Amino acid sequence: MPTLVPTEIETKRCILRQYVYGDEQEIYQLIRNNQDRLKEVLLSWDYNFKNIEDVKKYITTVRAGFMLNNIYRYGIWLKEPNTLIGEKILFNIDNKTRSIEEGSFIDKKYEGKFILLEVGKACRKLIFSQLKFNAVVAKVIKGNKHSSFFLNRLEYNIINEDSGNLTFVYTSKQYFNSNSV
Repeated sequence: MPTLVPTEIETKRCILRQYVYGDEQEIYQLIRNNQDRLKEVLLSWDYNFKNIEDVKKYITTVRAGFMLNNIYRYGIWLKEPNTLIGEKILFNIDNKTRSIEEGSFIDKKYEGKFILLEVGKACRKLIFSQLKFNAVVAKVIKGNKHSSFFLNRLEYNIINEDSGNLTFVYTSKQYFNSNSV
């Protein structure tokens, strides 16, 4: 039986939670406000929202991923004020090697406030302590300085450079060694 993945994770400044119907307008606005910038830094683009109905379909897909235990997308909600500011994604789940891939983005006006660092630490706790994965992988476009900085601050190691992309990894051994002090 698969481990139940929480639909909500709390950090000091944020709540990561599964999208629900009623979030459509905020999701639509977040993507619209960051669309050009995100197309330049995300490896894949699956936010082709033309209208609110497209966002409703997206929420249905996101919720199905949680139920099927194959992809977990969390909206990153700032507690004060209660505002959607980004997204955290856990995907490419490999149960044989016990690895998972992660990705995230944050509204440009919140970059540099170390919110993704806080979110990343909370997700690592989930990934290693609760879900018992062996490794978490993150891939970024080589020119994406913000993501590379963030992953370096979280002590990920670069394991591969190819065709303009960087692949980072963080292992359960690193996690438990750094949290055993």
